[in-house]
Amino acid sequence: MDNNELITELQERLELVSTKYARSFLQTVDMLVEVVTVFDRYHENSHVAFVGEKSAAVARALMLSDREVFEIETAGYLHDIGKFSLPPQFLSQLSSELNSFDFKHYASHVETGHRILSMHEGMLSIANIVSQHHERYDGMGFPSKKREHDIHIGARIIAVTNFYHNIMYKMRGSRHEAYSTPPPQMQQEAITVKHAQTMTLVNKRAGSMFDPKIVAAFNAVMENERRQFAGKSFMRVMINQLKPGMRLAEDLRTSFGLLIASQGDLITDSTIPKLIRFAENKEISMKILVVI
Repeated sequence: MDNNELITELQERLELVSTKYARSFLQTVDMLVEVVTVFDRYHENSHVAFVGEKSAAVARALMLSDREVFEIETAGYLHDIGKFSLPPQFLSQLSSELNSFDFKHYASHVETGHRILSMHEGMLSIANIVSQHHERYDGMGFPSKKREHDIHIGARIIAVTNFYHNIMYKMRGSRHEAYSTPPPQMQQEAITVKHAQTMTLVNKRAGSMFDPKIVAAFNAVMENERRQFAGKSFMRVMINQLKPGMRLAEDLRTSFGLLIASQGDLITDSTIPKLIRFAENKEISMKILVVI
């Protein structure tokens, strides 16, 4: 075997090893995301999916590299992994509602998340983002009181998307409490009003809690998403005919009232099997209204 053949063989082996490592890494990420998703019992919507997807959208709007977008999206999916260490009563409240003793305990979840993710050498950057997502632009956050650009840009992005979704969809009390579901028009009107109120809160905190540049990008992402529905047509499709890239045109609730997916959510390869399982268990309809 001459040198050229040897180099070619070594390159092929290296590519094979790299591909296997990349596949293994992504499988590990998917596994962790699934665990965190199942663990989240205190939002009316998929908190994990929203923070991951919207953080990636903001990162792309800021023209960050593909690698940065991937790390920020993954950190968004896994930002709450450290909450496994917290008692349930902490998880049904906003951090601002906790007393000083409980807040100190609650604040430890970012360091716990960092410790868990740092066990995988490929997740060190992601762990770093997760450890900083409760820092504030004005330096009044935790755990290290970092400020402005000393905070990783991914953590600054997640701080905004996490805050928005918590204000919009954080649940109170038991998720199994029975309640009547209002008609779709009333639901949409209520969501529209709450969205406007929540965006007002986000914008008021630009420069103190949040990076103003990131708040501006988040505004643009959310407004662009809302405009996407203007002039669109809708149709009901069988659950097994859903395609990645479709968007839900209605909220999906289980038989006991839990909102499992919201109007506007993007349908992906990973969400389709989950929706099929809900339909097979007769928790949601076999036909779903989507935007076409």
